[in-house]
Amino acid sequence: MNYPKNHWLYFFFVTLILTILFNFNLVKDVAFSNRSTIPINDGVVTEFITEAEYQNVIQERNPFVPTKQILYPFTTDIFNQDPSTTHIIPLFFLRPFFDVHRITITIVLFNIILANLFMYILLRKMDIGWQPAVIASLVFGFSPFLSYRVLGHYTYTVHYFFPLLMLLFIYYFEEKEYRRKLLLSVLWGVSWAFLFYANPYYFIMAVIAVFFFFFYFLVHERKSIVHFFMAHMRNLTISCAVFLVLLSPWLAAYKNYSAIQAPQTSPSIIRSLILSADVLSFVMPSEFNPLYNAIFDRFSGINPYLNNLSRFFEYNWKSFAYPGIIVLWGYFMFFVRYKKASKKTRKAVMPFVLAGLFFALLSLGPLFKIVNRWSITLPEDIPLYFPLPFLMFHFLPFLKDLTAPARFITGFAFFGSILSAFVLQGFFKRLKKTQVTTTFIIIFFIFLLDQMYVVPNRPEKQIPLKAYTYLAKSDEPGTVLEVPFTVRDGLQYIGDVHATPIMRGSIIHNRQIIGGYLSRVDTSIFDYYKGLPFIGHTAAIIDKGNFHLYKEQPQEPNVSPFTVSTEALEDEIDFLDITYILLKQREDYTQLMLQTLTNIGFSKILDDTGYTLYYRPPRKKEFTAVIFGEGNDYLFAGENFGPPEKDFRWAMGKSATVFVKITDPKKTSLSFEIASFHRSQIIDIYVNNNFIGQEKISASRSSYHRTVSKSLKAGINSIQFKFSQSFQPKDILSKSDDQRELAVKFYSLSLNK
Repeated sequence: MNYPKNHWLYFFFVTLILTILFNFNLVKDVAFSNRSTIPINDGVVTEFITEAEYQNVIQERNPFVPTKQILYPFTTDIFNQDPSTTHIIPLFFLRPFFDVHRITITIVLFNIILANLFMYILLRKMDIGWQPAVIASLVFGFSPFLSYRVLGHYTYTVHYFFPLLMLLFIYYFEEKEYRRKLLLSVLWGVSWAFLFYANPYYFIMAVIAVFFFFFYFLVHERKSIVHFFMAHMRNLTISCAVFLVLLSPWLAAYKNYSAIQAPQTSPSIIRSLILSADVLSFVMPSEFNPLYNAIFDRFSGINPYLNNLSRFFEYNWKSFAYPGIIVLWGYFMFFVRYKKASKKTRKAVMPFVLAGLFFALLSLGPLFKIVNRWSITLPEDIPLYFPLPFLMFHFLPFLKDLTAPARFITGFAFFGSILSAFVLQGFFKRLKKTQVTTTFIIIFFIFLLDQMYVVPNRPEKQIPLKAYTYLAKSDEPGTVLEVPFTVRDGLQYIGDVHATPIMRGSIIHNRQIIGGYLSRVDTSIFDYYKGLPFIGHTAAIIDKGNFHLYKEQPQEPNVSPFTVSTEALEDEIDFLDITYILLKQREDYTQLMLQTLTNIGFSKILDDTGYTLYYRPPRKKEFTAVIFGEGNDYLFAGENFGPPEKDFRWAMGKSATVFVKITDPKKTSLSFEIASFHRSQIIDIYVNNNFIGQEKISASRSSYHRTVSKSLKAGINSIQFKFSQSFQPKDILSKSDDQRELAVKFYSLSLNK
């Protein structure tokens, strides 16, 4: 194909200019970043995990070593979150000079440029002319889904891996020289590993795409595909070996986790339903496109239908699936002109056509949905649902954790952009030479109007930087509680849902904090915090509802006095090592919190930008014995415990964790009184993730003893029990409809010398 001279330079500058224009407020954030302010979005999650992994690496540890810095006293695994591990590489060079927020935004902008460049190289390699290559590359590089992801879901800006992987495969396929082929095999394995570390969702999308193409060519060109695998098995094995070697830190973390933690139950299908695309989503553009935003603003209030359409446009972020008008046009024109296209073109394009449609189908989730309706109603009010292929994922290992189907739109956008390049190629070939330039400019402006977005200039939150700096410099150990705080994941929360800046505070002062925000938080953590009389009640009185920060008004918090004794509050503070509390001023709950803090011995240290920092000297108090179902057993009942009953608590599922706190790690004996549900079983016992032995537990109430001295440490210790069986009462007891997974009854536990 005839490409203009210096076409690389021209395309790079176009990409650079559009990246700056579309993301101008992000560019400003990098250039004029203020450490005392923070945008209130999900980006702080990526920044925290990146910083945690980076700190692990520079301390010569596995990057996926769990952290206790957030959600204290729980140990938080980061290997199963959105890892963004590839960010560690630029952090080695930039972290000594810049904070993690500025570096992360720079990486995001660089990712967008890479997506455009790799797509351009790929299309050129596929013999696409420069005009359609430019348009299709921009269509993919600035795909509309990006307008939402740059606002906080930073790991989803690594879509450049899709053209990169395909490009490496084409280079390998065409290469004849052995050493270069071997090098490309190694790069192929490296790229797959980096993709896994960059975004597991994208990794699984790429794996699904490989299997899709494999079965497609197995049907249409069986001999060729079998011959390819036979001829290249050695190099494919090398790629797999490189991939597994690079994945070894993650595999080690997973092995340590699975040795102690029981397999998690499948996530509720409700999450997949909420986060799936609607059929209407495929033609509903981004709310951050100023042109479409102005149009839909005019729809609001005209009539009920247009008003609902406008609201769908405004609240479409969970199910967004618009690929851009050029991709939709490409599909339309392909099917309209299918018979007129040459057999060679149809053969070359069809795999991409079907792959794109398959990913579009996956983005619809487990059930067909149109205009927010999941079913049609048959006579006698019987709902009829239409299951889709994504439903199968809910029953497959590894894939069952994919609970956000709409994110598969990236695969649709990628393969749709390739199809659009072929369609545009044919379109330009049918034009007269005098029409090509004008048509190219028109299509470019159509792209610009359709896919431009503006990162909103939203007010940032002022953080108490002076207080954070004080905490960072203080030699006094202890946990920090910031009020307001939140415990939050993708679907549920307690506390103030938008109190995510506490994560930035944790990065700055490097102390363990109460609360935190991750994409996935175990239900036991929510239950534990809610069961604490001080933390749980504080979370309740600071809750202003689950409102959209920039579109809805918060509710008035329901402020009510603490109902437990001062002694109970002090015990909780002592158990959790809460030494510092940062309290926000001029809130409805401020006066109540101040009075309560004064009563339990906190004193003021300093004021900072609407916050007051309070301090209470830590008391060296031990919590080494608990009778479950009585007193302060809520402090000890960590993971997977049911509510207190008469003289026990149920441990549910396949594992449970009990917290104890000691000042003297020389205690040697662990005693516990439990009874297995239904029948005897073998349990594994761990202390702080160290295996100490097994016990055969009978179905009758009995006491057991273990020596644990070498595994204990000063502070909070986690005693973990892994069960070999659990049962649902409905399957064991007649006339029972109890669906809980019950393992054992815990009556008491203690540490002794």
